Amino acid sequence: MAAPDGSPSIAFHEAFADSEGRSQRRSLLTAAFDDTLQCLDDVPKKWSVDAIDALALTWTAQRVISNTAMHLGGHPDLLGRPMQLTI
Repeated sequence: MAAPDGSPSIAFHEAFADSEGRSQRRSLLTAAFDDTLQCLDDVPKKWSVDAIDALALTWTAQRVISNTAMHLGGHPDLLGRPMQLTI
């Protein structure tokens, strides 16, 4: 899955829970974390989804800091809190 600009997107856990999903997600993060992703081969499979999530969050944080992140939504929910997705 990718964002409109071709960058990796964070998707629901279920979409990436199987081995095909993990492989797909890893390939999206390869450009930013190639060396780190190679280290994930030693991570037990039950933790690999969490490790990949952490890398996706790190990638997003780097984009926020460099002002290259995309912000989707922003409309308030029923409690008035802004609902926004940052990628």
